[in-house]
Amino acid sequence: MIGLELERVPGAGGSGDDSRTYEMPSSDRKLGKLAAFDARSLRELWS
Repeated sequence: MIGLELERVPGAGGSGDDSRTYEMPSSDRKLGKLAAFDARSLRELWS
């Protein structure tokens, strides 16, 4: 992520950054995985 100069104008919005995403090789163009984990055991509960 790269921070950019941002003119602060009421109602304009924006986050002031520039970012890119890259899919992993052999991931069928998917960018990530949503999963839930048990905080004590770190066992994956669902994905």
